Amino acid sequence: MTNKFKSAALAATAVLAIGLSATSASAATTAQGNATANIVGALNITNSGGSLNFGTIVPGAAGGNVVVTTGGALSSCGGNTCYGTTDAQDFAVTGTAGQTVVVSHPASISLNSGANSMTVSLVDNASGGAGSNTFVMPVGGYTLSFGGTLAVAAGQAAGVYGAVFDVDVAYQ
Repeated sequence: MTNKFKSAALAATAVLAIGLSATSASAATTAQGNATANIVGALNITNSGGSLNFGTIVPGAAGGNVVVTTGGALSSCGGNTCYGTTDAQDFAVTGTAGQTVVVSHPASISLNSGANSMTVSLVDNASGGAGSNTFVMPVGGYTLSFGGTLAVAAGQAAGVYGAVFDVDVAYQ
């Protein structure tokens, strides 16, 4: 009888072990994850030539703001006498179409002639504002144009005024 009892106990243990093993295996599940990468072409910006040009200005008695649009047109002379050619500063931007591009530049710059200076508030055509703006890269590239507002003081000293400013572009 002891042998029968031992055999029965072993058989029950084996069945229990198999049952637990099957239960554990059926409780496991599997899920799949994803991995992606978006490869884009290099982003480039080059000066297309020319410069932001406010033309020739004879300061008025009270001075005033001279405004050149991002299209290069003189839109206001602000009480001064303005003549000559005006122009916007253009940059060619190339990269991957459909990608958002962030444009960063100073909000204003100082034009200098010796010890004399005037302030220009810059605007760009990416969103018409100053500082940091965005645009979506079109097929074939983008022409980024700058205009601005030049503050001319009454009695502004004569001279050829100039400055250099940096423009940065980056994918967002």
